[in-house]
Amino acid sequence: MGTLMKIAATKITLRKQHLSIRKQYKFMFRLKQLLERSYNLNDALEVIGWDKELAELARIVSISLLKGNMLATALHEAGFQRNVTKFLEIAAQYGNLPYGVKHCCYILNQQIGLVRRFKQLSTYPLLLFLFFIFIIYLLREFIFPSFQSLLVSEASTNSIFYTTSFIIDGIYYSILGVVVIAILLLLTYPHFNNNISIKQRIKITISLPYWKRYKRMQLTFLFTTHLASLMQSGLNIKECLKVLHESNIHPIITYYVELFDLHLNKGYEANSILPVFQLFEKDLQSIMQKDRNARQLTEELNLYSEHLLNMMEELLQKWLKILQPILLSILACLIVFVYLTMMLPMFDYIQTI
Repeated sequence: MGTLMKIAATKITLRKQHLSIRKQYKFMFRLKQLLERSYNLNDALEVIGWDKELAELARIVSISLLKGNMLATALHEAGFQRNVTKFLEIAAQYGNLPYGVKHCCYILNQQIGLVRRFKQLSTYPLLLFLFFIFIIYLLREFIFPSFQSLLVSEASTNSIFYTTSFIIDGIYYSILGVVVIAILLLLTYPHFNNNISIKQRIKITISLPYWKRYKRMQLTFLFTTHLASLMQSGLNIKECLKVLHESNIHPIITYYVELFDLHLNKGYEANSILPVFQLFEKDLQSIMQKDRNARQLTEELNLYSEHLLNMMEELLQKWLKILQPILLSILACLIVFVYLTMMLPMFDYIQTI
């Protein structure tokens, strides 16, 4: 029976699909629950398959495992995010699969909360923005041509009309220009990101205060979480750094880990180089310089990574709360301005009658 399943598995072509963050989290959360109840991986996937929504996903992962792939590879083939599968790959490699699944759930749950919050805060401004563009389009295509034929005989009114028409055209083409520039930036970003050096990338990140603040938390979280996972597996600092360097979790972390390892090879203490890493939180230095054994350091790194996760969520929510009133204020000013540019020629025309 097992042989037949393997033969059938080799005939099935796995098609990588797009998975929503919610579905990824639901799968990982079920897997976490089952692993904590001492289910083995195959039995856990079978139980997950009882859920109709996750049945196809569990089948794809099971087939990939039958082909000899690791769980992280199977999840990546099934459409899971790379940052999730990469963390799971390192955790599973050193016997910490339940720990890795647990932290993947933390990461995905945070993303779900941020996406939900962003939708709540951005829906209303987005609708207003689309309404504003629609109003601008109506003014240019229908209302202003009618005004032009009506006001052509009045020189003074006609002058005001052409001024307002020029302003409306400016707003209209400015919005189109911003949209085109945004699309071009999205298209060229992967090429730019792949061709810029790590040192240049660090300099650019440091020069952007708000982005730097979030990036420091994110990179420190990735580093401490992976380091804690590896130390929990019984590796020392040197061995952990070697694994992190080979895993290439993030280009900046890989660069920092390389410097870290060179520093230790020269006989210096681990905490003495941490201040040089400007995209790591300062608190990490105080944690690393404490006189703790490996178990205590692992526990403190775990606590600190959870703290960073909460801090990142609070920071992003704070930015979103600030962004919404700013967008609403800008849109309100633009709508009032468009209304005045439309009504002023009419008022001037009425006074000449």
